Amino acid sequence: MVVILSLMENLLVEELGIYFKGVIGKLKLRFVTKRLKNEVEVLILKQYGDRIYYLDFDRFLIEQNVLEKIIKNFLNQDVLQSKTINQSVDFYINLFIEKYPKYKLDNIDLKQIIQKYFEIIFKQLNKIRTPESQVLCRTIKEIVDGIERQLQYLTNIVDDNNALLKQIVNGNFRMRSYIETLLTTSGDAFVQSDYFERYLFQDTEGSKARDSLKILLQHHKVVLKGEAGFGKTFETFKLIKQLCAKHSSYQLIPVYVPLIEYEDGLVTLFDIIQSKMEPFCEGNSKDAINRLFVNNQFALFFDGIDDIIDEKKRLKFFYEANQLMTQYNQNFFFFTTRNNRYKQELGEEKSFLLTNLSDSVIQSDLINLGWYSNLPESYLELFRNPLLYKIGKAILVDRKNRELLNRTQIFTEYFEKNYRYKNSYSELSLHETLNLFGQFSYENFNQSSFTYSEVDKIISAYPVSTPNKRNLIDYFINFGIFITSDRITFSHKLFKEFSAAYYITNNLTVSSDTELLEKLIYNEEWQEVVIFISGLFSTIEEQDIFLDFVLQHNLPLYIKCVNSKNDLLRSIGEMDSTIENNIERILSEIHKTYTFIVENYFRPISEQFEPFIKENKMDSKIGITGCIIGDSLHYWFDIVDKGISDVKFVSSNLLTQASQEYQNSIFLKTTRMIQHSINLELSGLIGDSGRKIAIDTIKKNLSSIIKEQSLPASNYILCEFLKETIDRVSWLKDIDEISLMSKDVSTRINEVRQDYPEVSSFTTSGNVELSSLNKLLTILLDSGVNYRSSIIPGRDREYSESNGLTMNLYSTKRKIEIVETFFNFAEVSYLEMVKYNFPNIFKYFSKIQDMPYKLFITYRDDESEPWIGYYHLACSGDKNLVEVSHNDSFKNYETAYDEILQSYNLLNRVPKDVSIHRSAFSNLLFSRNFSKNTPLNDYVHKEIKNSLEEIFGKI
Repeated sequence: MVVILSLMENLLVEELGIYFKGVIGKLKLRFVTKRLKNEVEVLILKQYGDRIYYLDFDRFLIEQNVLEKIIKNFLNQDVLQSKTINQSVDFYINLFIEKYPKYKLDNIDLKQIIQKYFEIIFKQLNKIRTPESQVLCRTIKEIVDGIERQLQYLTNIVDDNNALLKQIVNGNFRMRSYIETLLTTSGDAFVQSDYFERYLFQDTEGSKARDSLKILLQHHKVVLKGEAGFGKTFETFKLIKQLCAKHSSYQLIPVYVPLIEYEDGLVTLFDIIQSKMEPFCEGNSKDAINRLFVNNQFALFFDGIDDIIDEKKRLKFFYEANQLMTQYNQNFFFFTTRNNRYKQELGEEKSFLLTNLSDSVIQSDLINLGWYSNLPESYLELFRNPLLYKIGKAILVDRKNRELLNRTQIFTEYFEKNYRYKNSYSELSLHETLNLFGQFSYENFNQSSFTYSEVDKIISAYPVSTPNKRNLIDYFINFGIFITSDRITFSHKLFKEFSAAYYITNNLTVSSDTELLEKLIYNEEWQEVVIFISGLFSTIEEQDIFLDFVLQHNLPLYIKCVNSKNDLLRSIGEMDSTIENNIERILSEIHKTYTFIVENYFRPISEQFEPFIKENKMDSKIGITGCIIGDSLHYWFDIVDKGISDVKFVSSNLLTQASQEYQNSIFLKTTRMIQHSINLELSGLIGDSGRKIAIDTIKKNLSSIIKEQSLPASNYILCEFLKETIDRVSWLKDIDEISLMSKDVSTRINEVRQDYPEVSSFTTSGNVELSSLNKLLTILLDSGVNYRSSIIPGRDREYSESNGLTMNLYSTKRKIEIVETFFNFAEVSYLEMVKYNFPNIFKYFSKIQDMPYKLFITYRDDESEPWIGYYHLACSGDKNLVEVSHNDSFKNYETAYDEILQSYNLLNRVPKDVSIHRSAFSNLLFSRNFSKNTPLNDYVHKEIKNSLEEIFGKI
């Protein structure tokens, strides 16, 4: 008792030092200490001193300095954090119980002792009428009241159970008490002011966004997938709160199971559910819970499948979850997971996504808060992630300028902001703080949660500058990125990933360690870390080496890194240097990224990218010229000799002259010319933005290539071109052999040349250029193509039979034949074209990753407008198949979706794309391109565009 009284005395002196100064102050302190001693003897020693746990708990309170730490933690609360009084108290209670498990049943007594200590301090402080003492009094009163509320819950449960257990033999469940308690706790986790209305939708064509509760009630089983920070857990708590608030209407009992508890325990799912319900059960809890299952009263929320890192435990979880859903299939099951950690192991589930925060919602919210309006697209895209938006808003409120933030900056400033609030009692620098979290995250990356003892042991072993390990651990736990309950977990995985990235960047030679780099960029678990690393470098040299390595090995990841990297030109003050240095840096980065992507990822079609350099120009290369005038960057790619510098900077007064010289010379080297001008300020690209500008330029070029449909085509598409051409040449319509066509066209060209030897182009009355036609025929002839079997069948009825309806020109049998032929040609054409045109990136396309598959097509007949529906199912073998069926209706989306998933599950594969499509049959006959009728070419280019957008975003 003497020691703990001394600690209480020290706390009072530290917080109210002026009051106890001098001779009179020391006398006052003696009287206060005496009164504290008397109160402790009466209220604590007399009531609890003979309890078996008392001496151990008293020693624990002293060693950990618990009372002072709880007060200081509460005094230093940050508006960005959600640390409650109960969390701080529970941390120390749990730490004590982990150290002394035999006292687990004395939880209420232990909390009462802590509460009484605070009551004693409050009583004595309230007699000191200084402003400082009153501030401290109010804080301690809040702590006392907070513990009292928690004790009241626990006491009510125990008292009710004890009273009813005398009358109960079988298990029973105290519904009202459970719902009231859950409504309170879910309300703490779900803050209405932070919530924007979100909806769920299936990743299928035509799927409509709907309310999440309605979807759960309809389907009974829902898997919600989403990116990190996308609001899956928040949506879960919203549902739980809705079910609790309207329990009389739904009559469902929500149970929240964070799956980190499954990862770190040796228990079953039923054990975890039982642990949540047991305090509210009377008698046999297992019997009570079983009856709730049988009566279909449960709504079970399993949050974070991706938190189960261990593969064996994950398989065990899926086995148990599937068993529960099979045995009690009329209950309700809601799962959340990140996209990349779930492979449809829950069977024929309805997999859903959350709608984004819309641009209009973000803009409107920021305007209402008086901070931002008209954000550039890149930042709107960032803030569509609800977690990043929430953190970003909290940071933006303190910013005096409108400098925009990327993802890594947001997390960096979040940690800095928390550090400033905690700095009053931190013995660590900001770097030491981030390094502490970083080392902990990196070395324990595959562990989702920790016991209090584990955290104590891990942190105590770290060599940090502070001598006080107890203060260090308290600082660590209460920083604002952890949730403390039965175990300690990161409040979001992104905090762990950011921390690990900080440690890697500042402690490991990431830019030169090839083995580490390959581990990071090829392992999906570490990809979020890689993105954070790109924004944490302190030198341009290190950042360049890192980003260049990612560029060379993983283009999709590189694009994400570029969007999240920090701007070292601005952060290290180089923007104050000469404009010439900055423009040369920007132009060099544009040139490096642009040329590498074009020459390595688009080599076969590089001639179609600016500056449209031909392969036969062996002594030439791509150069770039540009200058900055005001906020605008002007640049163009040129064809230059290999001995010339890659980058040419032009001063603003010479821009017009340089541009004119370029225009005069470029057409001597190629047939096209493009010059770019971009307002860096309006585009959010001020600073070290060369890599981003290069990617945007690549996207513009790809958009042009797709729009012009200029990719080297498959033989089936070339035959479609040929068919469309000869339909305009009367003297070729009756010939169906390519060799005869070629002979006839060559004869016509020779005849014209004899009469007009100076003419180089020969165009027919049907606007067909014969030299181009002859070249097409030569390609097909050299490829040995059979024209008859390489074109889609035409009509099989006469016009007199059609009654004026185009569709009546085709019998049903012929229509089905057209559908089957069209999609067989399309599948072969897509595969040939992406492999040839994109040899180093086609492996990233979801369509390729889902192969081999069978394209299952349903044809629905209609006299005026037949329709088709199609989706792909997994199949074995080494090539894609096409199967067409004739039906009066389509399968509904849910049935087709389940069929897709089941087909992949049976082959132990995971589909990347589960889209279900519908289209008018006429789209297989007629092109939307008015200049030529090539529907097969249209379809294949549309599929290729979709695949490219998976990597580059909208093009």
